[in-house]
Order: sequence, then C-alpha cells, then structure tokens
Amino acid sequence: MLATALASTSLRAAAHATGWNVSTARTLAATMNGRRLTASFTTFRTAMPALAQASPVPRLPARTHVPARTMSQFGSRGFQDKRRFVNAEPWYQNRTTLYGTGIAVVGTSLYYVAHLEEVPISGRRRFMNVSTEREEQMAKTAYNQVMMQYGPHMLPATHPTTRTVERVATKIIRAAGMEDLRWEFHVIDSREQNAFVLPGGKVFVFTGILPVCKDENGLAIVLGHEIAHQMARHSAEKVSISLLVELARIAVTVFFDTSYRMTGIFTELGLMRPFSRSMESEADHIGLLLAAQACYDPAAAVGFWQRMAAKGESGPAFLSTHPAHRDRIEQIREWLPEAERRREMSNCHEAAGFLADMFHQMHQSRW
Repeated sequence: MLATALASTSLRAAAHATGWNVSTARTLAATMNGRRLTASFTTFRTAMPALAQASPVPRLPARTHVPARTMSQFGSRGFQDKRRFVNAEPWYQNRTTLYGTGIAVVGTSLYYVAHLEEVPISGRRRFMNVSTEREEQMAKTAYNQVMMQYGPHMLPATHPTTRTVERVATKIIRAAGMEDLRWEFHVIDSREQNAFVLPGGKVFVFTGILPVCKDENGLAIVLGHEIAHQMARHSAEKVSISLLVELARIAVTVFFDTSYRMTGIFTELGLMRPFSRSMESEADHIGLLLAAQACYDPAAAVGFWQRMAAKGESGPAFLSTHPAHRDRIEQIREWLPEAERRREMSNCHEAAGFLADMFHQMHQSRW
C-alpha cells in the first residue's frame, strides 16, 4: 500500500517502493497538504487525478523489444524510401520520357556530327562548337588578367631576351604560315617555368624556363609547342568538350539518381584529364614539326624534356593534365625521323606549303 509506505518510510524510500521518482512522491505529498496518508488504497485512487495533473515527469512506457534488421534487408530496396523516384514509374518504362530521351540523343548526335572538323597536321577529327568570336572574347579576358597580374614584371620590348623570343617565334610563325595574326611577344621576369600563347597570337614566356631551354633550339621546342596549341585551337576545343561532358553528367545524375559530385570526379579523372593529356601530346607533335620546319634541331626536344624530368614530376600521371616526362620523351623519339625529314626539305626562309595551307583552311581569332 502506497499510504503505508509513505507513512512509515522516508520520502525517497517511499518513492522507491512505489516505483515513482522522488519528484512525483514530493508532488503527491504536497497534493495531500503534507499530511501522512493513513487511508486505504481507495484514498490513493482518489488522489490519482490530482497526481497525474501535478506531476511534471511522466512515467516512461514499458520498453519494447525491436528486432534488429539483417544486412540483407539493406539491399537495393533497403533505402528505397529515401530515393527521389520511390513512387515514380521508371523512366525507361514511361513512353513519353523514353521518346523524349530518344529525340534528345538523336538531336545531340546530329549536332555533334555537324560540328566535327579536322586538326591541322595531325588529321584528328574533333568536336568544335566555339566560334572564333567567342574564342576572341575569352582570349581578351585572359589577356587583360595576365597583363594585370604580370604587367609590372614584364621585360621591355627592347630587352635582349624579349628580342630573342621574338626572333625564334617569328621563324616558327613564318614556317606555319601564320603571319597574318597580330602577334605580341612578352617575357615575364619570373622563376616560374612556363610559357603560353593566347588565341590571337599573344605570346608569354617566363624567364624561369629559359635555363631549361638552354639555347635557341630548346626555346624553339617550347615556342613550337605553344604555337601548336594556337594553331590547333586547343583552348576552344577544351571549352567545346567541357559542354558535352557537363551534359553527360546531368543525364547520368537524372536518369540513374547518382551523386552529381561523384560523377564530376569520374568525368574529371576519366575524361577531362586524359583528354588534356592527349592535346598536350598533339601539341608536342605539331610543335616538333614546326620547329624542324623553321630549321631548328628537333632532337633538342629530347634534351629539354630530360632536363625537365631531372627536376621531378609534379604528381601521379593520371592526376596530371600533362603527360609524364618519360612518356613525352618516348613519343618524341618516335616522331624524330619525320621531323628530321621536314627539316631537310625546308628552305628555312619561306612557309612550308603543307603547313600554310592547313592553317589557312581554319578560322582563327585575329585581334
């Protein structure tokens, strides 16, 4: 009996005996005006409504046993209630969606085929949907950024190093038949080992790469490579292929309900990085022929990349946008016989017909 317990024991002991906590027992005592309960259990039942209303701590329900789920229950349908398409009809069973997908695939394929063109010299067929006007606007933006960042560090046009770069580059430009572009030559006084050419003929060379070049033959290899990027319009091609890859990412994410971030990682490492490395190899090939056509020694490319390799790789090859130095050296050695023949056939004064004709068949940004 609760009354007996409260009358004969302390408040804490009474609470323990009845299964209530101390706060509940204290509330009960207050409800009964602090008097000892000597009534029968009938009196306690009368106080129950007041106790339930005054008690701030509800009694927890009895603990029930929940059977654990096995790992097999977390299969393909285990998390089905958390997926977007849980109550939706599969897209491949929906006739409207299926027809729409087919039309989109056919339209995209026709658009892709209609925008295929051939890269000069290498003959590779590639997708290109960036106009020369858009490429020109992108190049102007990049040019302004470079000038703002490196303008104070550029050598004057009368500096001997700038004149050397201009002389070597002009020979390669003439051999390629690209004289009609508005070329500019800039040398940046920096330890960075880099060089690049923006669309439209804006050449930038960092002084940090000159010791690796060693002489004008090595410089011709570097400039031939960068001018080859311009000749093949690689920057515009990269923008074009990025659009296709982005559309593919969206399609995979929508139809297969995958993570957009995860598809980005796969497309970057599985598509964009290998694609960038292939363009670098193509520029190595074209640039080697351009340097040889300009009467520079193509064998200097082997020594240049050996010196670059001695400085160490920047990271794993599959993570890089450029081929490994060892791979470049092996490819260049395979191309050397062709480059040597081009050098022997060149008069070193006039543009080679096969290069100039290929170049003039392409539209180029001229600003």
